[in-house]
Amino acid sequence: MEPLEAVLRKVEDLRRDLTAEKVVGKKQVKRMQERYETDEEMGLRQNCALSETATYRGRDTVHTLVDAMEDVKQPHIEKRESAKTQLQHIYDSSEWYSARYVAGNCLSVSSTELEGKLKEWIIRLMSDLDVITAISVPSTLAEDGYDPISNGHSYNPTTQRNKIVSDTEKRKQAIKDTGNLFALSFHHNAVRDLLQNTYDKNSDRGTREEAGRYLGKSKLAIWFHELVR
Repeated sequence: MEPLEAVLRKVEDLRRDLTAEKVVGKKQVKRMQERYETDEEMGLRQNCALSETATYRGRDTVHTLVDAMEDVKQPHIEKRESAKTQLQHIYDSSEWYSARYVAGNCLSVSSTELEGKLKEWIIRLMSDLDVITAISVPSTLAEDGYDPISNGHSYNPTTQRNKIVSDTEKRKQAIKDTGNLFALSFHHNAVRDLLQNTYDKNSDRGTREEAGRYLGKSKLAIWFHELVR
């Protein structure tokens, strides 16, 4: 799975490519140039001043028109279309909902559609934040609490049963995604509510503490919150 930071950098690069231009030539133009007046020009101005207060005004800025060469640019259609296609793919299928949200904004997706998508993503994140996984283990070992993922004795796999375990990696991904979605959506109320609910009620302490940090809670506040649970 591609890291969230890499996906967000890609989205930002593609956002710039949506307005990409290419240089197709040069043209001569008149350009205003700004400079400070010389000592000679300043002395002449001061000698011509009508009041003494003007003498202490300091050095003036002089503006002159100069000839310059300027790039002739046109929209870079191929790069713009490629960026739009890639952003649409991220919006439709990225595993990071926060990246989807940013891609949708880059594509100028309507607020109505984006709000609807946001509700869907929040429901999925809510599920991922409390995710549990059923793994298949030998019945006798499962009853003893044996976890085949860790090193252990060999066993006969003919008799199997499911054991429910917490999916730690899924939770870590979900809380990171939720926190970034909260920031990138400019503290959307629905995302705030999900973080607050996670902070108050999630069964995993690490996930609760992460939610608190994304909500802007201090270390002391988070510690006290855990103390009185």
